Amino acid sequence: MPRRGSLLSSILSIILLIAAYLSASQQVPSVAQGPSDLRHRAGDEHREGEVVRPRGRIYMSVTPAVVPGSLKELVSTADVIVDGRVESVLPSRLNNPADPTTVETDAIVGVREVLKGPETLKSLVVTQAGGKDRDVEIVPVQYELLQQGDRHILFLTSDGRDIVPRYPAVNGTFTITGRWSGNFKVEGGALKTSRNAPADLKKRETEGADVFIDQIRAEVRASRTR
Repeated sequence: MPRRGSLLSSILSIILLIAAYLSASQQVPSVAQGPSDLRHRAGDEHREGEVVRPRGRIYMSVTPAVVPGSLKELVSTADVIVDGRVESVLPSRLNNPADPTTVETDAIVGVREVLKGPETLKSLVVTQAGGKDRDVEIVPVQYELLQQGDRHILFLTSDGRDIVPRYPAVNGTFTITGRWSGNFKVEGGALKTSRNAPADLKKRETEGADVFIDQIRAEVRASRTR
């Protein structure tokens, strides 16, 4: 009788061990499936091939191919130099329609005086990177976009890209030489340069616009004899 009880006890222990093992084995898949389910739900948010369009304000910094550091360099590099006033700022557009961050803004500039270039220039387009297109605003950190009504002395480089629209009654499309080096805003006869203007150009702010224009004329004449 004692042997039979001992045998029953052993069999009961084995059954309990098997039950415990089976219970533990069934729990493993549920733990493994958790992370898999999370990955699946996250993947559903951005399906394959979907374009995620940025929104809000994006600050932009650029590295120009050429940054003239002196008046002499500006005059020799620029295709056109004008004293003009911004007549209108057109709605921003995309340089690359597939990239919502390639925002550019075109401004129509009425020419007061041509300091270098064809005397027939009366109105021209100046294109700058930056602006707002739908939900995206690109803000340049090194310079400011042209604003309607402001007067500027502009050193300009011809822009022959096909992506730039051809506007009626203008005499060409340009970009600012050196992005910011060639932009001098005139406020009450005084000059204001861009934030990142080289030191030699920054010191021009102590001169009046009329003095600066005379210096440009002199440098243009000197460049023709070099």
